[in-house]
Amino acid sequence: MARKATALDVARLARASRSAVSMVFNGRADGSVSKEAQERIWEAARQLEYSPNQIARSLRDQRSHVIGLVSNAAVTSAFDGAIIAGANALAERFGFLTLSTDTENDEHRTVGAVRTLLDRTVD
Repeated sequence: MARKATALDVARLARASRSAVSMVFNGRADGSVSKEAQERIWEAARQLEYSPNQIARSLRDQRSHVIGLVSNAAVTSAFDGAIIAGANALAERFGFLTLSTDTENDEHRTVGAVRTLLDRTVD
């Protein structure tokens, strides 16, 4: 598998600076980067199938874009399963990922699951 394209790869292909690429990707290019350069940057990103590094974005924004769900009966309850399915669909629509766990009505597992999710910096 080929390595994932970086913003520097996009800059090289688009014949633009790394800072111009950053401004375009972060929506701060108006007035600073010409329309032609912006178009080259977006085209290079498309050609390279560029996607931002989510770990770097999380560090910058202090948000993981992961929502933690703890259920006592996700496996055995159709109601809990439906809630989780709905949460998954809504989270995806807004660019979030859900991380869910079933604690099977065990209080110690529930407390542990919540602590683990918070340690993993879920939003």
